[in-house]
Amino acid sequence: MKTEPEFHTNIPLSEFTTYRIGGPADKLYIPYNVEQLERTYKRILDSGEELLIIGGGSNLLISDRGFPGSVIVMRECCSRISSYGSKFKCGSGVKLETFIANVIRNGCAGIERLTGIPGALGGALTMNAGAYNSKISDFLTSVNVLDEWGNRKNLSKNEIRFAYRSAPGLHGKLILGAEFDFSQRDRVGPAKMACEILQLRRSKHPWQYPSAGSVFKRHPYGPAGKLIDRFGLKGKRIGDAKISTKHANFIINLGKARAIEVLALIRLIQRRMEDEYDIELDLEQKLVGFTEAELADPEKFL
Repeated sequence: MKTEPEFHTNIPLSEFTTYRIGGPADKLYIPYNVEQLERTYKRILDSGEELLIIGGGSNLLISDRGFPGSVIVMRECCSRISSYGSKFKCGSGVKLETFIANVIRNGCAGIERLTGIPGALGGALTMNAGAYNSKISDFLTSVNVLDEWGNRKNLSKNEIRFAYRSAPGLHGKLILGAEFDFSQRDRVGPAKMACEILQLRRSKHPWQYPSAGSVFKRHPYGPAGKLIDRFGLKGKRIGDAKISTKHANFIINLGKARAIEVLALIRLIQRRMEDEYDIELDLEQKLVGFTEAELADPEKFL
């Protein structure tokens, strides 16, 4: 067993994101257990370096110049699931699809509506992932974190103040894991629904190319994809970044897309919505490592 985290310098972050896009990290750590994670996290906090946490790597667009600090990748630690009756404990590094399958296999219901959402549990909690009128926070009882000073804390659901696609109480904290309670029991229905939802997602979403999931949050006027589709922007391409012809709220990487090309498509969509409908679309994806000038007008840097 490794006694220290795996360590890399100047490693491309494209290897750790679902977009398959992202420049190098100055330093990158892959801890293999919680103890290594805690030591690494506290060391980075004490150094004052910028820190980026990567779980499943979805909902994340990292600039072509990369990240000028330390990155912790959670894929090898915080990866356990345990259960007792309707109660579950799950590490933040567990893929959401793995957790959902485990819950269904144990005869519990409710979370199957989230089937097909990419990424790990930590990211799902940070964005309060949801689908089909169901959210990850619906079943949550508490979240175990390392706070801004590296201390362990157990936060209740009320302390986190979940909202639509956000969890303010988790900002600035490193999620170790969470506890859930699934009061509804059903050994047949959830598996059937999960299969149907997965088939539906595969028919609507562009799974054959790298992407980071939905680009924009749902707007009060309707789903972002339908609003974008009104402008005929499906298929719009800048370099190897393309607005999917299958679902307009997805931007896909055709092979060699750069982050600045994806960002240019994002800003194009937002400008069109604002200019023609006075609608402001909020990003669901997190932008990392871009300069203020790039964020304001990415087309200048193409």
